[in-house]
Parts: sequence; structure tokens; C-alpha cells
Amino acid sequence: HKARRHLASKRAVKRDEGGKVNVGGGNASVASSLTSTQRTGNKQKTMEKDLKQDRLNRARQAKDQKRQDLFLQRRIGSADGPPRVVALLPLSTFCDTAAVRDALLKTREPQQAVDDDVVTLSPRMTTAAFKNLKQRFTFLLPRFGLQDALEAARVADLIIFTLDVSRGAEGAVAEEGDLVISALRAQGLPTTVGIVQGLELHHGCKSQVELRRYSHRFFETEFGDKIKVAESISTAQLLRILSTPTGPSLHWRQTRSYLVGEEVAWTPAKRGEEGGKEDTKMGAAEEGGILRVRGFVRGKCLNCLLYTSDAADEED
Repeated sequence: HKARRHLASKRAVKRDEGGKVNVGGGNASVASSLTSTQRTGNKQKTMEKDLKQDRLNRARQAKDQKRQDLFLQRRIGSADGPPRVVALLPLSTFCDTAAVRDALLKTREPQQAVDDDVVTLSPRMTTAAFKNLKQRFTFLLPRFGLQDALEAARVADLIIFTLDVSRGAEGAVAEEGDLVISALRAQGLPTTVGIVQGLELHHGCKSQVELRRYSHRFFETEFGDKIKVAESISTAQLLRILSTPTGPSLHWRQTRSYLVGEEVAWTPAKRGEEGGKEDTKMGAAEEGGILRVRGFVRGKCLNCLLYTSDAADEED
């Protein structure tokens, strides 16, 4: 009965109208509500589909970025990539980091000559290829001091702290050595290992065992119990030190570019050219020129102003 049509179900109303919508009748609100519900449902499905697609895109981008980072990490130290930078940091003035570097070079394959695949860029910087490890390393030998240690640690992939116990535990770590460790913790430490020098001088003595325990206890206290410690006269231990995998990159390195200069050339500008200006008031010429630095750019792409550290030390 038409008088009771408002009590009919939605399915019955839809069946009676056969798809037609009576705008002027009382069923307009029903049809309008149905259309609004359907529209809301379709919009919600579209939003859910877009959110799912966004999640898939983000997951795909994160996967690609992780694969790219892993590729670059494996490339460091390879034959066709940049060498791994190893900084040898002394903890006192008695440490001989040059002897540690020479001992590390002796761990290469026997068929490699002493100077084979070894490039001495400066007295404090040497690059060598290790065929047994299928890697290349650049060894940095900064002077003992806070500023030099901080500069070397900024670019190092592996830090080797050298502890000399030839004179006993007393004085093995200088006061400035403790300051270097504290400052490097604040700056951020890459992969860290330790090397002990001078134990062979106490061979056969009871003090040798005590000094070995002291050395391991010192490194574990300062850098954690997972740190690797080697003796400077043990070839197997030194080889294990070099094969230590590089840990995650420091956060501030991921947002910056940095470069270790392998070749540096300075071309002074001639008077009258750009960079060579004369001060007529003081009667002195202002020095200028072009600085050319060659090396591997690490971190982000290099497209910014450069800060040249340790520029005043031209002797080493």
C-alpha cells in the first residue's frame, strides 16, 4: 500500500523504482543517502589504496637506499674503489706508530715485494695494497696531540690506538692521551682496535703477563669488551686487525662530504691576476693562488664550500 511505502526496506524501494530516482518524491532522501554512502565508501577505498601504495613506495626506496649504501661500503678498500683509511693514534710520546705501520705492511703476501703496490704520499701517509685481503689501505700517522688526533679521526674508517708498555704500566698512557680518548668519544668514533707495543721487552718475566692483562683491561674499559687487541709482534693478530669489518658510518659523515688529499699542489698567482693583489698602503703583496687537491670524495656529493684542515703544516 502506498501509504505505508515509507516503511518499506531499502531493497524493496530500490526494486520498485527499477533504478530511477524520483527527485520530487519522498524517496529522494533515501536515494541521496545511498549515493552518499556509496561515495564515502569509494573514497575510503581510494584513500586506503593510496596509503598502501605510499607504504610500498617508501619500502622500495628504503630497500634501494640500503642496497646502494651496502654497495658503497663494499667498494671502500677494493681494488677499484677508495682505500680504507686507517689512523694510527699514539697514546703517549713513547709510541712508535711508524713501526706499527711497517709491521702491518709485513703482513702482506710473501710474494709481494717491500715496495710493491706501496705509495708513500708523505712521511705520515702511506697507501698499500694487500692482495691476501683484496683491499687497499691508507695509513695516517698523526703526531701525538689532541688536534692532530681529532683531524685524523674525522676521516678514518678504522682507528688503531697504540699503547706502549715497554716502560711498564706507569706512564703508558699520557695525560694528553686520556684527553684524546675523551675528545674522540665526544666527536664520534668509527671502528676501533688496539695494539700493544713493548711486551717483547719483558719476555720471560712475570711482569709480561701482568702488562698483557693491564693492556686488555685498559682497552676494554675505555672502548668496551668487544674491542680487538693485538700485539705488535704477532703477524696473525695484526692481519686480524686489518680484516676487521667497518661498522656503521657516523651520522655526521652521512650528511657531509669529506676528502683525504692524496696529492696537493699550490700554484701561486702572478701579480695582476686574480688572487694576486698588491696592497699599495702597506707596500706588501697579498699572497694568492690556486690550490689543487686530489683524492676520493666520500660521504655526500661534493657541492659546497671546502674547509682545509691543517693547512699551515706544509712540511709533512
